[in-house]
Amino acid sequence: MGFLPTPPGNFSIMSAAIALFRVSKILARLLQQVYSPQRVSLSTIQSVENDLNDWRNGLPSYLRVDLPNCVPTSTNFHSHAPMMLLVHHWVRTLIHRPILASTLLKKDETMKATSSLAESSRAIITILSALNEKKIQTNLCLSTDFTLWSSCISVLS
Repeated sequence: MGFLPTPPGNFSIMSAAIALFRVSKILARLLQQVYSPQRVSLSTIQSVENDLNDWRNGLPSYLRVDLPNCVPTSTNFHSHAPMMLLVHHWVRTLIHRPILASTLLKKDETMKATSSLAESSRAIITILSALNEKKIQTNLCLSTDFTLWSSCISVLS
């Protein structure tokens, strides 16, 4: 079941919570299938990434912001919209890190993963910086300092 449309400026109080619940199911699948001791196929990783992209594309417009305006000033966006973008890029980094550790993949697959990891890491830094600049707290069980540190390391690597 998807999100029900709402008039501009009116948001469902539960829509952000439902979106986070849905992405937590994708994160659970990622942790169970990709970060398992068994060998993981590239198609499994791509399937999880497709699920994440489908989740992002399925968000209602008031929960979907993009860079560079990740902290919108318009009333057409939910206050948790930047958090959805942050979660998307954070999960995306978790998807691509195991690819970089693999020695069995072709160089082009490793290069795609490197590019995706760097892109999402830069996005995380931008989002956290914008939220900090506007003095907006993130409502996630996620260490901002650690996330920022690991994103900086990913960009520099």
